[in-house]
Order: sequence, then C-alpha cells, then structure tokens
Amino acid sequence: MAIMLVGVCGNTLIFVAYCLSRRLQTKTNIFVINLAAADILTCACLPITTLAILLDVNVNTRSWLDPLCAVDIGAIKISFNCSFTTLTLIALNRSGEDEGKMNATPVTQNQVDITKNLFYIFVAFLICFGPVVVSEAIDANDIVKSYTSIIIVLNSCVNPIIYGIKHPHFRQILHCILSCSWSEIPEPAFRCVKSGLPSSAVAGSRGKHLNAISMAVSEMSNKV
Repeated sequence: MAIMLVGVCGNTLIFVAYCLSRRLQTKTNIFVINLAAADILTCACLPITTLAILLDVNVNTRSWLDPLCAVDIGAIKISFNCSFTTLTLIALNRSGEDEGKMNATPVTQNQVDITKNLFYIFVAFLICFGPVVVSEAIDANDIVKSYTSIIIVLNSCVNPIIYGIKHPHFRQILHCILSCSWSEIPEPAFRCVKSGLPSSAVAGSRGKHLNAISMAVSEMSNKV
C-alpha cells in the first residue's frame, strides 16, 4: 500500500508541476506526463497483484479473483507498452533537439542534466521491467509473474523521485509546491500564481471595482 501511495502521489505531483509552470510545458515533457499517467495506472493495479499473491490463487478464490487478475494483467501490459513507446519517443525527440542545438548554440548545463535525467529513467525502466520479460520468455508460473509485476510498480515509484532529484526544472517547481511557495514558481501558467499579491492588495483592487460598479448604477438610476 505504501508503494502504491508513493507512486500515485509522486506522479500526481508531476502533473501538478507541469500544469503550474510554463517552463515545464515543452514537447519533451509531454512525453514525461504520458509516462506519469502510465505509472499511475501501474500503481493502481498493485492491490490486485498483492491480493493474488496473498491468496495464492487457490481453487476457492479463483472464481471471483480471475476477472480481477485479467484486468490487472491487461492494465500492466498497457502500461508496459505505453512506457516503452513513450521512452522511445523521448529518446528520438531528445536526440533530434540536441543535434539541432549543438549545431546552432553551445550546449548548456541544464540541457546536459535533462538528458542525464532521461537516461536514468530509461535505465530504471530496463531494470524493473527486465524480470517481467524474462518470466514471460521462460513461461514462469503465475506466482513468479505476480512477484515480477510488483517490481514494475517500483519503477513507477522511482520515476517521480528521479524527476525531483535530477531534473533541474522539475526539482525547482516541486520544491515550490511542497513548500507552498506559489509566488516563487517560475513562469507560472495561472494569473493567481503569477501575481502573488498580498490579500490587502487584492482587497483594494476589489474595492475599486465595486465602487466603479456602484457609481455606474447610480448614474443609470439618475437618468431614469
């Protein structure tokens, strides 16, 4: 349960960070958001996988557990295909961008850090999904496949941690979110976050609008 909560909460924070700052709203990060959605789907399947392992899929429970296991396996396969496709597209997109930037301008340290971050994510994917591929290749029993499915969830938990530690832009914005420093979010996507006005300034602005409205209403009533 703790693994599921870490994965769901961590990837949800990735969504929130992406929505709050325009700096994160890039072509490459669209793929990152897609990967986070696949990770949330994977984490949501963890209770079913754990239940199958604890009950050992015996005869007494097979009648009602089989449909859940079928959903679990289907969701994990969808997540695997989505993650693999997304990582491939990230690599292709990143290689094209890096090649163009190297020909045009010098490579900055931020670009190097972002590329390293994506490499770490790809390595974590290979490590966590490797046992699943092997168990399917050797046609292992259901219990082994269930245990390897749990390893997949670890990858879904690791990804947001990698973003928060290694990705310079995500690290900065996640720090602002966790510390509730909304006004310090760089390139905010929403006006309320961008302004960061104190409550007194907001109240004064509202007062001016109300006075203007009341004056307009009084003028109309005088004319009538």
